[in-house]
Amino acid sequence: PQEVEAITGIAVDESGYAYVTGYTAYKDFPTTPGVLFETPPGAGICGNSLCLDGFLSKLNVEGTDLVYSTYLGGSAIDYINGIAVDSFGNTYLTGVTLSSDFPITKTFGSSNGQIFISKLNSVATELIYSIRAGTGENFEQGSNITVDPIGNAFVTGQAGPNFPLTPEAYQASAPNYGFVASLFNNLEIFVPIVLSTSGLNNSFFTSELTLTNRGNS
Repeated sequence: PQEVEAITGIAVDESGYAYVTGYTAYKDFPTTPGVLFETPPGAGICGNSLCLDGFLSKLNVEGTDLVYSTYLGGSAIDYINGIAVDSFGNTYLTGVTLSSDFPITKTFGSSNGQIFISKLNSVATELIYSIRAGTGENFEQGSNITVDPIGNAFVTGQAGPNFPLTPEAYQASAPNYGFVASLFNNLEIFVPIVLSTSGLNNSFFTSELTLTNRGNS
């Protein structure tokens, strides 16, 4: 028998708020107004199958109320395996999607890839990015995720032999493969360069240089 609801991951931020994730087949899972998916995109009976949606819920420090709670998924089977939270309260999720309409911003590999990596803003009202990866040829999943202090995400999971790799990456020979992937955050980076301009009476005007990456790499 298939489980219809489960908690698969939990993360805690610097202030003690708990972020809980997993999946549910129920249409009455508690959500909060204004979130990304207030109603289920696919949970429940679909044809002859049971469809699942992922969920993300943030609890207050006392564990007595929801700060926010949202579904995440498409019209078929989706579940979340791993969660991380950064210092700004953004959440990073990875798992499995079998939904053709799972919300994505970029694809690595095939549009049938079963791995997703999604970053939600601090109030769960929008996706900062949502990536679909893999080929769909074998069972694929994102299993776990962590994030470093500047917002780069590191993901592990399982993929098939044609999973997209970076040049010269290590590849083991086996029917199924574990993978490690790193996603670099789009962010402002302080660069230790000082621009100086001479002024009156031997004075100098100095400026710090900030670079902003507005691309997807």
